[in-house]
Order: sequence, then structure tokens, then C-alpha cells
Amino acid sequence: MPATGINALEPLLDFGVTERTLFDDAPADPIIGKLEHSVTVMKAGEQVNTIPDYAELAGNIRPVPTFNNAAVTERLQQTVAALNARSAGRVEFELTHSFFPVLTPTDAKLVTATQAAVAQVSGTAPALAIIHAATDASEFTKSANHFDTIIFGHGDDTENMSHRLNEYVDLAQYQLAVQEYEAIARRYFARSGVC
Repeated sequence: MPATGINALEPLLDFGVTERTLFDDAPADPIIGKLEHSVTVMKAGEQVNTIPDYAELAGNIRPVPTFNNAAVTERLQQTVAALNARSAGRVEFELTHSFFPVLTPTDAKLVTATQAAVAQVSGTAPALAIIHAATDASEFTKSANHFDTIIFGHGDDTENMSHRLNEYVDLAQYQLAVQEYEAIARRYFARSGVC
């Protein structure tokens, strides 16, 4: 009796369509760039001839300082409230993680020590770049102490190899990284700043 049920998918699909453009007006950060967002998981229904009474959707949003976590959460809550006002079903919002954007100045001691140490070991300083990834560095922003953070790793295509089925790092690259990490630590913790 499909006409008598409330299809849990309908308001959730409405949310998914709305989410596509929900942050189009979010101002880009001059350094980090645009806020990144996407719906990544959806679960609903048991079989094709039964109206689903429950549906679940999950997504990932990478806020920026110019449109921070609080602004993102508020916009999502407003969207859910608007959908609930016009739907027979009920959408609920649950925030499961809140990672903060992290930006370390290019002249920070950790950055300059890493560039110098890597150049000393391998002959070339690593290029600086912005990466939209969730890391433990976000947790350091909650501390009363200040921590400079960087993401540094090895492989011919590190960013594109991450989180793949056949993720790997070449053994020679791994061994080089061990030498570079040691050089970074020595340089960073040296009293004079020169090793």
C-alpha cells in the first residue's frame, strides 16, 4: 500500500539536491580557497515493493576560515528546518565530526626547517601546497598552546594514491623519508637552528 506510507527517501533526496548548491555563496578563503562539500553515503530501503520508513545520508564538508564550522552547521540546520516545514517526513541533522581548517604560515619554523632538511637530504626542497584533507592537525587547534603543523609524506603521487585499494609507497621512497624525518627533527630542535 505505497499510497499510505511516508517515503523516508523523499525528504532526504530533497536535501541531497539542495546540498549541491547550498554553499555556492560561501566566500573563498584567500589562501585555502573554496569550501569543499559532497554527499558521499546514502542508505535506504529493504526491497523495491516496500516504502522505506528510514533513510540515512552522510557527507563531508571542508570548511574554510571565511565560512567556518559554525556557519556550515547553522546553514545545514536551517536547511533541515525548511525541509521539515514542507514535508510529511522528518529530517534530522547529526554532526558526527567537526574538524577545523588548519593553516601554517610559510615562514613558520616547522615549514622552513622541513624545507631546509629535505633539501639537505634529497637535494630539493618540497613545494608548498594547500591540501583539502582531514587530519589530526585539526585537533591541535583546540589546544591553548600553538602548534605549527604540516602534511609531509612520500611517494610519486602521494595525494592521488591516498585512500586507494592499492595504496603504497615505494620502498626507496620510504627509506628516503626516514632520513628526511630525522633531518627535520634535528634541524627543528637544534638550539641554533642550524645542524
